Amino acid sequence: MNSLRLLPIACSSGNPELVELLLGLGGKHKLDLRTELPYAFLRCCEKGHVGIARRLNSIPSSDFVLSRSILRESFRGACKCEDGRIIEFLLQLDGDMRIAPCDVRDVLINTGLGPAGDLSVAQACLDISDDRRMSDHETLHQALAQACVLGFIPIARRLLALDGDREIDVSKDDYAAFRAACSSLHLDIVRDLLRLDGHRRVDVNAAGSEALRTASIYDTLDDEQSGINMSQRRARLLPLLLTSGADRLPPKDIFDECCTFLGPFAFWANQLDNRPRAAALLQHRRAHYAHVDAKVLRGCCAQGRPLELQRRLVLGRLAAPPGLVDGLLEVCLEFGHTDCATIL
Repeated sequence: MNSLRLLPIACSSGNPELVELLLGLGGKHKLDLRTELPYAFLRCCEKGHVGIARRLNSIPSSDFVLSRSILRESFRGACKCEDGRIIEFLLQLDGDMRIAPCDVRDVLINTGLGPAGDLSVAQACLDISDDRRMSDHETLHQALAQACVLGFIPIARRLLALDGDREIDVSKDDYAAFRAACSSLHLDIVRDLLRLDGHRRVDVNAAGSEALRTASIYDTLDDEQSGINMSQRRARLLPLLLTSGADRLPPKDIFDECCTFLGPFAFWANQLDNRPRAAALLQHRRAHYAHVDAKVLRGCCAQGRPLELQRRLVLGRLAAPPGLVDGLLEVCLEFGHTDCATIL
């Protein structure tokens, strides 16, 4: 076997005894460390073997020379493994081995480098307190938008919790992060964004009510990898948007455009005339709920039809008579349809 491959293979396997044996070879078997060490260091970082990485780093600098590209790939490779200790080790290196600010930035923006959106990678980047501290608003916003697209809930929540000079402006690019969470149908992140208040309150109708348009697209496509029914997710996104506050209700023309899917919402949307929009929408929400046939609702609860129940209830749920809801809950529990009970 070509000796050029021995040390990287040993480092990749995580065998410290074999690594020591190879490093101790002399004479005609002595390894060319300047050639082998860069790739050996890269392999042990990719596998998360922090002990071996420390050992290689202890070799005199005359033999241990890493190019900037190898150091960058070592850091990115470490972020893909499931051992946060290797990331902490690399971020503590200094001198010629120091991880550059641009590399930290790239890793934070590409939050998908971590295993299944694990928070440890983003947290390690955010915890840096030296001149590489991540406080650039553009970088932080891009990281949030990426987390919203990929559905990495812990990372999105950690980024949203940043305050002071690192507080993320969620209104940037017409609420791009919120629209990304809606278009990707990551409902937990949508809920977190909708809970923001004060100067960070989200405009759900940004970019021409793009979020509502996303929710009103009818499809039967499924996410084959996760087994998620996308049409069900869209049906759950719709009430999140329409019940998030009277001042967030969409303009009437959006209902006209999406009325085929919105169904019962068109009833009260088309009665607005020229009255103040928020007051009129709330009034018709109550009117719609008051005329809902209770027998149909009970039938949905008894037969286990959560989507139909949700479609009929969503407009009036905030003004629902307590007695009716309690009665429907009893029907759900009687027939064992907990999915319907959850909607109520």
